[in-house]
Amino acid sequence: MTITEPLPALSGRSLRWKLMAPMALFWTGLAMAAIVGLRWEAERRLEQSLVQRAEVLANLIDYSAESAATPAELQRFVTRASAELDVVAIAVAAGQPARVLAGSRDAWRGLLVSELPHDGIADDLEHAIASRAGHRHFHTDVHRFDYSAPLPANLRAVNGGSRAPGAVALHLDTQRLQDELTRSAAAWVFAIIAGATAFTLLGFRVLHRRVLGPLAVIADAVRTHRDDDTLWAPTHTGDELGALAATLRASIRERARSVSALRFSERMASVGTLAGGVAHEIHTPLQFVNDSVHFLRDASNDTLQTLAEVRAAAAAVTPDATPETLRGTLARIAQAVEGADIDYLVERLPHAADRSVEGVERVEAIIRSLKACADASSGDLRADDVNRAVKNAVTVVELDCLRVTLLGVEFGDLPPVVCRVGDIYEAVLQLLTNAVDAVALRHGTGQPGALPAGRIAVRTARDGDHVVITIADNGAGIAPAIAGRVFDPFFTTKEVGRGAGQGLAIAWRITTERHGGQLTFDSRPGAGTTFTMRLPVAGPAASHPQETMAA
Repeated sequence: MTITEPLPALSGRSLRWKLMAPMALFWTGLAMAAIVGLRWEAERRLEQSLVQRAEVLANLIDYSAESAATPAELQRFVTRASAELDVVAIAVAAGQPARVLAGSRDAWRGLLVSELPHDGIADDLEHAIASRAGHRHFHTDVHRFDYSAPLPANLRAVNGGSRAPGAVALHLDTQRLQDELTRSAAAWVFAIIAGATAFTLLGFRVLHRRVLGPLAVIADAVRTHRDDDTLWAPTHTGDELGALAATLRASIRERARSVSALRFSERMASVGTLAGGVAHEIHTPLQFVNDSVHFLRDASNDTLQTLAEVRAAAAAVTPDATPETLRGTLARIAQAVEGADIDYLVERLPHAADRSVEGVERVEAIIRSLKACADASSGDLRADDVNRAVKNAVTVVELDCLRVTLLGVEFGDLPPVVCRVGDIYEAVLQLLTNAVDAVALRHGTGQPGALPAGRIAVRTARDGDHVVITIADNGAGIAPAIAGRVFDPFFTTKEVGRGAGQGLAIAWRITTERHGGQLTFDSRPGAGTTFTMRLPVAGPAASHPQETMAA
């Protein structure tokens, strides 16, 4: 079972799209309603214009019919009226049966209305004469407007000269007017669409500036836990967003203080747990350093005493000393050298010096590893040696796990990694401490003189643009029921008084939030767990800069 906790991020269904879509739909609907209304108004205006045009022509023909002395004069007027661009046909008729008095075609004059060849105009004339009522019909498919109306005055019929009711019928071409209205409507449609688009973009810009922008700032700050005045500047408003931003910023500050307190508590818990082992480990090399120093002191005193006796014996020899005196002096010197046991000193002194140097170096390594935990400069983001951080953490943990587990380390060839090396040290230390606890939970503490059953293996390697640190143990493992919560900052399985229980949460935050890496684990309950840290060699991603958390 492999578990990972990725950093939450905004999805494609963000609030800006959820708000922009309704705005676009609203303005699109409004534009469509305006276009439909504009089309209806254009058709109404077109029909109104045609009616007015036809009525003007009908009134002129009526006036001409009253003033014309003969049908020929009426025909001349109708012929002039037929020359209009939009006139398709004109016919004036009167009598029973109705005959054409004048028309747009000379051949029509004198014909019975029923004999007219033109489509529809005969029907219009007969209807107007018979019913004394007008007729209007707009043929949009063929671009024609039919108009007929009875004439108020009785007209003199062609045959017989008697006066009879008359009527006029007009067929007008609507193509030109329709084209003009279409162009006008198209201009208005374009203006409406452009206006709707402009209002949508303007509204979204205002919405983004006043609402979405500050919300994005708040979301980014909350996700990255940043408390930067420059970042929060757009949220300094006096409305509800400003109040929300102030509240969240205060929460982030409080959370930073809580995280700092948790990290300090966890560090102090680790120091407390390791204190006994550190004291024991330092005491052991110091003990044989002390024994070696005492041996060297006693040996030096004996050697100095022997040298003093030799010098005193040599000083007693004069230039005129007899052979017996010289033999006595040499016997005294040999006795003094024999008492000093020079062969023993020659054998033991180098060994005692080496043991002293070894003990001092061991103490120095322990102190150097412990100092790495408190090194303030190790929190700076810079290219550093991750292997050194892992080695320091292993050195510290090694002191506490001698009777719990065997700890093996395999260092790979790593490039300098842009990181906060102090944080990497702490993350590895937390994972190692967790591994020691897991091993102790399953195997307990080994008996004196016997190898412990626990095993912890630490390995570093490079994988492309990342370095990988794995910490594997054969401890109790992680139960599936809690596997998804082990990185939660307020979840722990430790009993009260045994650490802060925040080690894994701290390691996860350091790896993911502060270094843009990944921390995953593969665990089998009762068989062990392997934690894997992946850190980018180039450091945290430039698109997600992280602020340094309080140490």
